Amino acid sequence: MRPNQLVIWMVATFIFGTAVITMLMGVMRVILGLNVEAVLVFGTVPFLLMLILEAVFIRLLLRNPATSDTKNKTLAKRQETNELDAARPRVLPEPIPSVTEHTTRAFEPVYRDRNSK
Repeated sequence: MRPNQLVIWMVATFIFGTAVITMLMGVMRVILGLNVEAVLVFGTVPFLLMLILEAVFIRLLLRNPATSDTKNKTLAKRQETNELDAARPRVLPEPIPSVTEHTTRAFEPVYRDRNSK
């Protein structure tokens, strides 16, 4: 839904909702003959529902459209193609050196000079 349409619906909900709630309260007071406290209690329920609806409209209005457009485009690109990705070249893993190779590398020969004594 476009933001300008959302604002129109928000204003219409508030104006018509307030008018309907006011008429409901008047009918309860005049025709049904309820006292003022009962009319106020019954009038708060539709008023709270209208406030919740307005909060939903505000949340929709403040939603970041760039994020949702990006998600929709990405999803459309994924669904657009039926081709497979390029095959990866097959590479064998490097062999693990054995314990013997590691041990013999650690013990390099030590050369002594026999003529020094």
